[in-house]
Amino acid sequence: MLKGMIDPDKYIFLLGGHDLEMEEIRNILQSYGLIYHDLNLEWGAKLSAYGYLFDNYHTFIGIELTRDIPPPQKYIEINHHNDKSDYPSSIEQIATLLDIELNHDQQLIAANDRGYIKAMVDFGASPEEIAQIRKEDRHAQGVTEKDERLADIAVKKGDIFGNIMVVYYEGNRFSPVTDLVQVDHLIVWNYRTLSYYGNHTAALIDYYKQLTIEGKAYYGGNPVSFFGLVRDCFKESEIIEVKDEIIWMVKNL
Repeated sequence: MLKGMIDPDKYIFLLGGHDLEMEEIRNILQSYGLIYHDLNLEWGAKLSAYGYLFDNYHTFIGIELTRDIPPPQKYIEINHHNDKSDYPSSIEQIATLLDIELNHDQQLIAANDRGYIKAMVDFGASPEEIAQIRKEDRHAQGVTEKDERLADIAVKKGDIFGNIMVVYYEGNRFSPVTDLVQVDHLIVWNYRTLSYYGNHTAALIDYYKQLTIEGKAYYGGNPVSFFGLVRDCFKESEIIEVKDEIIWMVKNL
């Protein structure tokens, strides 16, 4: 039974793009009999996907949903990306909202989503726990064994520019690559999108600020550690241009 202020009949939760954190949030909502809708969306999920549900009676809680339409009259946003990157992870925000405590595994999931492997190490996770959480997260994202094999091939073919590793990978999820490569500066890209992971993310966020405002780029991590282009928002030539710009900037910072 919930101790918090949530009235199960008045609140409706709307789930965003799937990963391990989102799946565990769904498990929590199920365990407390709360109303939720899950359209099995991918990262970059938009609020408009749930627009057909809106009314003026319920309070809707959108979890990691991009506001591409005006929210319903009663709306609570749960997110920890872009200008909310210094917020707790979404599962931690849900726990606060419901006034519940996360168990050990859920705290690991929160650390993973908030700050990736480093945050799990800081939490005290064992190497075995970290490997298991990363495996479960990739699976929740929809990563297949074929994706894993292609990532291994892509990493072996990766290029090095100074201290920057650049990997061309055609998969929809870049986690099979980032889990294989632990370097200070990594670019993973294809002709649909691009992501940078590393120590100079803040500089990229400032340089590409307008793209984030336009909803064409995003960033996250706590501390901020990745920057990416929203999939299918750019031409091939534009993605290559951004890739080359990032290489130049990171090399000269």
